Amino acid sequence: ERKTLFADARYDIRAMRVDTLQRRLFAMAYGGQLLMLTAEDKVEIQELPVSQPVGMEYWQGQLEIAQKKGQICVVAPDTWKTNSLYQHPCAITALTLRKGQLVIGDAEGGVYQIDSRGNAQLLWKEVAQPITALSAQSGSERLAIGYKHGLVVALQADLRKAKELSGHVSPVTCLAFRGSHLYSSSFDGHIYRWPLHDDPT
Repeated sequence: ERKTLFADARYDIRAMRVDTLQRRLFAMAYGGQLLMLTAEDKVEIQELPVSQPVGMEYWQGQLEIAQKKGQICVVAPDTWKTNSLYQHPCAITALTLRKGQLVIGDAEGGVYQIDSRGNAQLLWKEVAQPITALSAQSGSERLAIGYKHGLVVALQADLRKAKELSGHVSPVTCLAFRGSHLYSSSFDGHIYRWPLHDDPT
């Protein structure tokens, strides 16, 4: 049976993450409001110095939020203390977590890994299109990248071998790994399942 946890049209929710240990859910609104919903159905709303979030991850008790304007901030949910972690030189357009570190995609087609000190390392920049989706496969550490014009690229764990997957004709919106398959969705209304067992050579 469906249960409404929160309902308010003023909040344009863009990302959600669950803290299973503390049994709470975090939701990030486009206007900079962070909502915390507890197991007792209590809702706390905090205004953060954040705007236009493109992604949020929850890792080791902290929320890491990437903003379109290029800034990544870290929020301690128990105190709401917010610190800047990293400033990217162009717009951030996608975010995921890989091997415990943030991975961002940007408007120029670059994929960067950001460590806990805010240092950036370029991982991939072979397609000159804005990135619209990222996903990392836990365990194998594969990385999938979706682009504005519909291309999907699946990278091996070492990030040296790539498999280009063509089919979408509009921006890729979501990517998800399951077993030996990658799933993708797009503004074009299609959801594809791609086999990954034939590794690129």
